Amino acid sequence: MCKYFLKMNLYRGLFCLAGILLMSIGVSEAQVQDSVPQIKPSTTVKPTLTVKDTVVIKKGGRLSNKKRKRRSNSPRKALLYSAAFPGFGQIYNRKPWKLIIIYGGGALLGLEINRQHQRFLQFRNEYVKKSQDPNYEASFNLTAENLKTIQDQAKRDRDFMIILSVLVYGLQMVDANVDAHLMDFDLNDDLSFRLEPTMESTPFSNFAALSLTLKF
Repeated sequence: MCKYFLKMNLYRGLFCLAGILLMSIGVSEAQVQDSVPQIKPSTTVKPTLTVKDTVVIKKGGRLSNKKRKRRSNSPRKALLYSAAFPGFGQIYNRKPWKLIIIYGGGALLGLEINRQHQRFLQFRNEYVKKSQDPNYEASFNLTAENLKTIQDQAKRDRDFMIILSVLVYGLQMVDANVDAHLMDFDLNDDLSFRLEPTMESTPFSNFAALSLTLKF
């Protein structure tokens, strides 16, 4: 009798627990249904189209809706500017750092021209005095023939430096002209240059070589 009573109480407890679970599930479903908006049958939903603005992102993180315009230089103006004033064509092409090369090289050539000219004048005077007076003691006790040789060598070196100065003047004109032409030249981002060692094989022998790869 006692066991039967315990079983009945156990069954009742299980039924009560199941009822509580079912009630809680029903309440949660009702809350979900209440939170979902109801759409009436007569209501029609129209699709909406969203248009996003597009921008162009420049280097450096700045945003702009305009394309960057590239400035083009006139090669003729760059050539004329360099001819009138050495280095001004490079400034016109926005390459002022090239003035260091132009004027640095020009200063070295000018100093060397002056040094060789002074050397030429010195040994020319020594040669004239030695030729007129055999007893004249020249520098380093040189003979007239040696003085003549050094004089001619100094003259050749001076003239050679003058020619180099003219070449530097012409090269800076050409550089300004070519640089202005290349202002409109668009390089591809995929351009690459690679030089690496490789092995070449022939039916008779194997030998090492260099492989040059240019991608554009």
